[in-house]
Amino acid sequence: MIKAMFDDHYESFSTWREAGLKELCCLHIDAHLDLMEDDFEPDCLAAISQAKNAEELEKFRSLGGPWGGSFHCGNFLYPALRDGTISELIWILPPHILQGTSRLDATLEELRKWVDLPLADYANFQERENRVEGTLLGVPFVACTSQNLPTLSPEQKQRLAIDIDVDYFIRVSDNKLWETPEQLAEALGPLEPLVLTVALSRDGGYTPPQDQYLGKVCLDVFSGQSKDWGQKVRDIQKADELPEVEREKAWESLLTQACSTTTPALLARLGRWEQAHNHNSLYQNLPLNQAARLMEQKNWGKSLDFSSVSISSLEKESLQVRFFSYFFSNQFREALEISKKLREIPDMARHERIKILQLSGEAHDALQEYQAACALYRHGLLLSPSHAGLHLSLALSQKQNGEKKKATRALRKSLRFSEGKLSHLSNLILAINWYEELGQKSLAQAARRELQAKDPKGSHVLTARLKTMTQGQLGKRI
Repeated sequence: MIKAMFDDHYESFSTWREAGLKELCCLHIDAHLDLMEDDFEPDCLAAISQAKNAEELEKFRSLGGPWGGSFHCGNFLYPALRDGTISELIWILPPHILQGTSRLDATLEELRKWVDLPLADYANFQERENRVEGTLLGVPFVACTSQNLPTLSPEQKQRLAIDIDVDYFIRVSDNKLWETPEQLAEALGPLEPLVLTVALSRDGGYTPPQDQYLGKVCLDVFSGQSKDWGQKVRDIQKADELPEVEREKAWESLLTQACSTTTPALLARLGRWEQAHNHNSLYQNLPLNQAARLMEQKNWGKSLDFSSVSISSLEKESLQVRFFSYFFSNQFREALEISKKLREIPDMARHERIKILQLSGEAHDALQEYQAACALYRHGLLLSPSHAGLHLSLALSQKQNGEKKKATRALRKSLRFSEGKLSHLSNLILAINWYEELGQKSLAQAARRELQAKDPKGSHVLTARLKTMTQGQLGKRI
């Protein structure tokens, strides 16, 4: 068995590539799908597919780090699916993520956060035995919880990759362990993977730093070297769940019998970070990681407090956390001030710059500064002329600014560049409302016919949700 543990989940890809592995059946056990399609032009994907080792892959990393770069922890599965490194993907995700009227609806909603689904894939999804099955970017795909793993064939088991992110085990809402690695292994049943990769995901705030000991636990449990981790992890879990006044005594008690792996985790819980760091140099309670974790929890006010700490080597990341915290807490003027500083950074990855430009444009829209918003959207379109989302944002702002002809042209470009993708359905719904408002009934009817033809699920609840979302957007922006 090939096995590796690291902090940055991107390294799963380099582990697979250096081992020369192809056509893997991958169990991706993670709270995140890690399938962002941003910043992968065809020539970039072709070059990545030819890279033979970690050193050759590193040049695609740009600035690297957990918050950005061209190739990172949030998008490494995209080239893996595109170049055949993974030929089947099974996403094991925490059950509390799948909240919705149905498992299918909730899964599709989650997928839309990562990739603009091709309509061909959207048509294939179906719920079966508490799993969602279909294709993703043309690759066989399953989304399920640990309790509903499909039965793997002997052929699948022979090329099995188990890929675990420690953040899977920690609920974002309260930072509590909801499932232990041994409970996960028991639910999945006996598996002997060809390759086992474990990401700590400490940097970026995805895993609370005191819980990175779970990486070593996963490595042992899933490689058949349990070492009675189940009881040790459950003891910490029980102590964590005690009332605040009792927790510290419980941690102190466990510390007297702790092993080298759990000692720094318990010291960190007790706030003795220097001692924890002396035991294991990975244990650091970095302000920026705290800020990023608070962003995961949508605690924007506190994330601002931590992200304001000056760390010269991470200036870009600190500014990004502050920008997003201001933006999502509706402090748009403050967000725009940070945006100016971010846009002065010369070596920011293209998709990062586009995202900052788009959100900055939305901040201007919220402040009813539509000309300024349009200027930023146009700037983004210089970097990515076929970006359907930017064309749509430009159309909405131009319409608000009274430029209806320009807005209609921009909307049509958004429709053209979203062709074949799920976002095209929501754009069509917007176009129907738009044309009806302008009195262009024939165009509205044509868009409605196209929507009916391209939505193979017809009355599926997602269509209604898309319509509701679009009408909400119209209410705010038009």
